[in-house]
This record gives sequence, structure tokens and C-alpha cells, in this order.
Amino acid sequence: MTQFDKLISKILEGKTISTDEAIKILTNLGYTPQKQNSGTSHITYKKGQSRITLVLNQKEIQKYLIRQLQAIIDDLDA
Repeated sequence: MTQFDKLISKILEGKTISTDEAIKILTNLGYTPQKQNSGTSHITYKKGQSRITLVLNQKEIQKYLIRQLQAIIDDLDA
């Protein structure tokens, strides 16, 4: 099992992950960061019409972001 697969498993199990891990997952799934104003602690990743915004100054992402990532992964499997 690759490190990426392990991260996907953690998300599907509802476990928390770090912001860095979330960024790795999003970039591997083809999401690209959108240019932000300088000085912001938020970054938005976009793929088509799908968007997800991460807060960079937190160690772990919030539960609602875990649910958003689960939905993104479920859409890929469908």
C-alpha cells in the first residue's frame, strides 16, 4: 500500500489529517491552488467546478473538510 493509499484510507475512515497531507492528496487528485491575496492564511484548490479551501495555519484540517475530501474521493469511485 502506497503512502497516498494510506492517506486516502485515513480520510475514508474519518480520521484527521494534517494540512500538508491534505495538500498532497488534492494535488495528486489534480486540484490546483488558486492565487490568493498576500498575507492570507487560506488557500483554495480548484478542479473544474469543485473547490475546497484549506486554512494553512492549522496543524490538522477541520472535520467539515474531512467530509468534503470524502465526497471528492467517493465521486472518483463512482
